[in-house]
Amino acid sequence: MPSLRIRKITFPHMGRYDAAFEAVMRAMGHIPVTPDPINRATIETGVKYAPEFICFPCKVNIGDELNGIARGADTVVMFSSNGQCRYRYYAAVQRKILQDLGKKIDFYIFTPQDWLKKFRELSNHNFLVLLVKFIGAWRKGKAIELVEQLGYYYRPRAVSPEAVDKIQQRCWKMIGQTELRNYFFYRRFKRCLMEEFKHIQTKRNFKPLRIGIIGEIYSVIEPFVNQNIEEVLGRQGVEVTRYLNLSHFVKEFLPWRKKREAKMTRPYVGYVVGGHGRTSVMHLLEYAEQKFDGVIHLAVFGCMPEVTVRPILHKIAQQKNLPFLSLSLDEHSGQAGIQTRVEAFVDLIRGKKK
Repeated sequence: MPSLRIRKITFPHMGRYDAAFEAVMRAMGHIPVTPDPINRATIETGVKYAPEFICFPCKVNIGDELNGIARGADTVVMFSSNGQCRYRYYAAVQRKILQDLGKKIDFYIFTPQDWLKKFRELSNHNFLVLLVKFIGAWRKGKAIELVEQLGYYYRPRAVSPEAVDKIQQRCWKMIGQTELRNYFFYRRFKRCLMEEFKHIQTKRNFKPLRIGIIGEIYSVIEPFVNQNIEEVLGRQGVEVTRYLNLSHFVKEFLPWRKKREAKMTRPYVGYVVGGHGRTSVMHLLEYAEQKFDGVIHLAVFGCMPEVTVRPILHKIAQQKNLPFLSLSLDEHSGQAGIQTRVEAFVDLIRGKKK
């Protein structure tokens, strides 16, 4: 049954998908309260109240939620899982922390088992209306991913990479302001986004290096956490490829996707390790097969699934003669340190190709 109450709902950031999450909240008939962009204050707040050894994304989530509550939210929405990764505990830990801090809010936890029930419980619309509106939110997410991919292609080739940044910001603003429920309008809108990038002046006869990104989903998707590594690489003449995004994460629950992943990775890891550990192995194998120039592995410090597969990733990279760099990220990571290691890695690849 519909909740018949207009709530002010906040949610943790997840990369650049704010516009899609806001559309989901509006689809349910509520007011989205988006936290401020992640910054040092967000991190410090999360670190202050979170358990010391909880995963870094959980700390950032707590900072986001407290910021959203301070901005007037009366409800928090958080997704959970049932896998081996500690992500399955995030929502429960966050709810307990907010309760201990005396926050008078409703906390909704969506799991793979009851997400549909929770959406219907929280929604002010009937199921058919909700479904139609959700389609628009999904397309916003896909449009966001398209703009990211166009940035990966044009940034290393652009005479001025700053021009790519400006166009991306303009496109993300357009996505946030546009309803995409109509399929034919959505297709025209995507063409408009692509046309925006065609005005960029590019270098002639320039062939960029190709580097693939793999790892834990939050550290891969969230720019503040990974110190904008994709932009750093683009400015160094590297075309980035990242298969792992939010739509990929949703499609992972399809049984044929799971079977494909298990089949590809079986010679190296014959069991489920949780999180995106096995996915990292699969994507590394795909990058090696496509003759990429290198691969960068991103994981938050102490992430058990990624720690488990890291030696396997190193072994595969050695077997395939593929340059490989693994970076651990936490609240102590600094942009200068990450940028120095990435620049050295790119120089190593260029030297190897010569």
